[in-house]
Amino acid sequence: DAALREAEARLREGRIVAIKGLGGFQLACDATNAEAVCQLRLRKRRPHKPFAVMMLDLEMAGHYAQLDAHERDLLTSSAAPIVLLRRGGDAMLPEEVAPRSDIIGMMLPYTPLHHLLMGDLRLPLVMTSGNLSEEPIACRNEEALRRLSGIADLFLMHDRDIHTRYDDSVWFVAGGESQPVRRARGYAPFPLHLPVQTRAILACGPYLKNTLCLTRGEHAFLSQHIGDMENLETETFWEQVRAHYSEMFEIAPQIIATDMHPDYATTRLGRGLRGRQVAVQHHHAHLAACLADNGVAAPAIGVILY
Repeated sequence: DAALREAEARLREGRIVAIKGLGGFQLACDATNAEAVCQLRLRKRRPHKPFAVMMLDLEMAGHYAQLDAHERDLLTSSAAPIVLLRRGGDAMLPEEVAPRSDIIGMMLPYTPLHHLLMGDLRLPLVMTSGNLSEEPIACRNEEALRRLSGIADLFLMHDRDIHTRYDDSVWFVAGGESQPVRRARGYAPFPLHLPVQTRAILACGPYLKNTLCLTRGEHAFLSQHIGDMENLETETFWEQVRAHYSEMFEIAPQIIATDMHPDYATTRLGRGLRGRQVAVQHHHAHLAACLADNGVAAPAIGVILY
């Protein structure tokens, strides 16, 4: 109780609190306090990208955004993703939460700690990944204290270990259909069904917004969001995810698929692994992913706008 009361008091004062979530630490501040949001942007080195906001419930979300039935269902689903919503309602969040955008990413509490915190505060909270921009999310207590000490004013932690990092998933609704933007917590590592039979393949993924994928039979095991492959920390995370998925699903890849670009970190990492090496043209991979996602195995002509 004392730890919760302290965190709540500091959030009301406009401070930044690192909170241990389900798949890693999150950085939180009062989303109605423009100065606090700006301070978080400065410390996290994230000048423009929108922040996600956690709302207590659908009623609170409806004060700040327009929600239809599909979006309400998505927000309250067991996966509890961030849902991209149009600004609206009878209240406005500061422009600094999502600069130059009429879209706000919102989610509801999905851990007991979130419910306790939000139930007492009854304030919208910016709830963003606990990292410096483009680095992997921090997941261990000692790691968070080391990596986030220059960002957070306070740490709200517990003794349950997090063994695998998972960012929050991001979805939106278009034409009454739910569509993923980022598939992570709540969805990965559940497999995707493929329209064809495959061998044991490791697809190393792109340079930006990386995920990797292992296939076997009619299933693709797509990893959680890994991030931009711009630093050693993310490369190390990629290696950990690859080893974890291979062990968890008992897949020893016979084929290693990498991007055709020779200077991508994923190409270098993939070429260091045993197996038949296959280079895939980047835009071809986009089209193949669209076909697989829609269950199409027939010949097709595709236009990729990039």
